[in-house]
Amino acid sequence: MNVRTDFLRMLACATLFVAGCSDGPTEPKPRAGLQFLSGASGADTIEANLTTPLVLEYRDSTLKVLANRPVAVFVNGLPTFDSTSSVPAATVTFDAVNTNIGNGAVTDANGRITIRVRLGQGTGTAVVSAGIFNGGAASIVTASYVVRAGAPARVTLQPRDTAAYPAARLQYRVTGRDRFRNPTVGPLSVAYLTNNDLTVSSTGIATPRNPGRDTIIARTGVFADTVLLSVLPVTGTLVASLCVVNCSFTLGAGIAIMNLDGSGYKEYARNVSASAYVIAYPRWSIDKQSIFARVQIGADTRIWTIPLDGTAPKKFLASPTAATEDFPSPSPDGQWVYYHAGTFALPNDGLVWRARTDGTGIESLVPESLPQTSDVRNLYPQVSASGEWLAYTGTGGGAISIRNIMTGVRTPFYREGISATWAPTGTRLAYIRGNPGPIWVAVYDGTQDRLVSKPLNYYGGTLSWSADGKYLLAFRAQTGVWELLDIATAVSYPLPFKIGLNAKLRPYN
Repeated sequence: MNVRTDFLRMLACATLFVAGCSDGPTEPKPRAGLQFLSGASGADTIEANLTTPLVLEYRDSTLKVLANRPVAVFVNGLPTFDSTSSVPAATVTFDAVNTNIGNGAVTDANGRITIRVRLGQGTGTAVVSAGIFNGGAASIVTASYVVRAGAPARVTLQPRDTAAYPAARLQYRVTGRDRFRNPTVGPLSVAYLTNNDLTVSSTGIATPRNPGRDTIIARTGVFADTVLLSVLPVTGTLVASLCVVNCSFTLGAGIAIMNLDGSGYKEYARNVSASAYVIAYPRWSIDKQSIFARVQIGADTRIWTIPLDGTAPKKFLASPTAATEDFPSPSPDGQWVYYHAGTFALPNDGLVWRARTDGTGIESLVPESLPQTSDVRNLYPQVSASGEWLAYTGTGGGAISIRNIMTGVRTPFYREGISATWAPTGTRLAYIRGNPGPIWVAVYDGTQDRLVSKPLNYYGGTLSWSADGKYLLAFRAQTGVWELLDIATAVSYPLPFKIGLNAKLRPYN
């Protein structure tokens, strides 16, 4: 070192007045056993090759270096097994002449092993340990490294497909992931693209304006993600059987109530019985204070009343009408609950009964015997808005029957289908032609019958009308998604969140 260089170095040290003005990093003092001399910590991104090697030294109790000694090496607690073994945390290789010793390397003439570390594909902490094992005793030293995510290789926009009302404010969030799906750290520069009359701010707040099916695209560099948004034309609240596993009848089910946009979700009747049970066909009371539903506990199938004020559910009828009670349907005037009662044993099954909403005044409406056929009829009773007409149907797409409640006279509706459901005003019925099938609407006498859904869109399960009589809530069999269907245009608005079976809109059933 010449005089000028030495002077400049001394001047720099004096000016900074800090420790560490040495010629470079110093190795730790020698000690007995194993120790890492350098490279025992650090941080970098996935699959990075660390520039500073991990240098291990092995000395005996007199501090003499031990050459040609085997040392076991582990990555995150797992043995390397050979010089190129890899686990998700990291990969290690050795700068040594003889490394084929099963699970590590041997020390060189200076008692050292140089280990090259390549970080793995998962984020977190990667640990490299070295150990010697003598007669059951172990001496182990450990190095650790922070593994950070790599550059974004994909982006995800949340929430996923959903529904909202016009003028709502929805907060969208964009997250990045590297090529191994690790979440990236730090904010992303995002550009939003939309269709329809929808705007998204730079902070991800979306404001829909008009009903429709909107697309939102979040783009970061060359990566993008797309979600859909149904902007609903009407508000509403629905009840459905609780979706527990795959939205099927599941032991231990209850009911759920939510708004059409998915907000206000609340569950009821999860603890009707300590034994196994299912709840199905929930229907709103006209006063909106309770739900009528079929509750099955073991072999006992009864209609129950489920109050929405949190009080305990109870059986609707004090004494049973028949072996089973099913398919409750409150009348629009709030005076009666119509239901099916029977044994499910032909030919005398399929009777329609009704009782006052307090469970009194039980009487039979359709008591006649039926032909001996596998198509059990008189199920799913529904009363028209005027209280004059009763519709009921068979299973599996059987005939839909309509009769005058007071006179018992039938009308020649002559339609095959399921889920006949009266409009909230007038004498129209919506029904599914087939099971599943498209949706049709007709007047009670079979006139003005018309297709209101797209011909190849097939629906199954229940139907219910919006309060204004312009939309139907229906379950699309092909997609497994509930939709709000505009019966004038056949335009549908998917509700892409999980809803259980037998959903019904409030206030009309």
